[in-house]
Amino acid sequence: MGIDLMEPAERESLTADLRSGIGERVAHALSTLDQCWRRRRFGPLPMPPPDCLTAFGDRVPALVLSQYLTVLMHYPDFEPTPSGSDIRRALVDAVIRHGDGIEVHAVALFLRIDEHPQSAVRDAMFYLLTRDLNGADEIKAAGSLVHCLLDSKATRSATVDNLRTWALTDSYSEIIESVWPRLDPEERARLDVDRDE
Repeated sequence: MGIDLMEPAERESLTADLRSGIGERVAHALSTLDQCWRRRRFGPLPMPPPDCLTAFGDRVPALVLSQYLTVLMHYPDFEPTPSGSDIRRALVDAVIRHGDGIEVHAVALFLRIDEHPQSAVRDAMFYLLTRDLNGADEIKAAGSLVHCLLDSKATRSATVDNLRTWALTDSYSEIIESVWPRLDPEERARLDVDRDE
């Protein structure tokens, strides 16, 4: 199956839709790009930032969020070319702000299957540390992401290492408390947190 190149006018239209701040146009552009990578229909355009989802207000439709995530994970022709860190951080930001269990799990899986999963986890969790979590919903989503990362041998050690950094900087104690029962004695010792067992 060959590659079908998009015309410049179509790329410009999609870019304008993604930047429009109008939910219907953003949804159309993400749906189109989601179909494009599946059909090997490409053309260089800027990576859509998580802020494009603010066009939907407080509640991003599940299908739109899912398409946003799959486009970032699979579309191969963003220009300028984003780094792996750029993509990971955009994915994490999108699910922390707008996601629930299904979307959070998809991002955790993406980190797990990275060529260097432990580095991917370090990057994602450091981003969470520097980003600041706003409100109970974001803390809950971040906690769900950490739980998912603990589920895999590929990412568990790096996750615990980063939880240690969070503990030492007195960050996100609610998340640490939520995962504490899942940690073995050695992992708890690595967090270096004084508490009653």
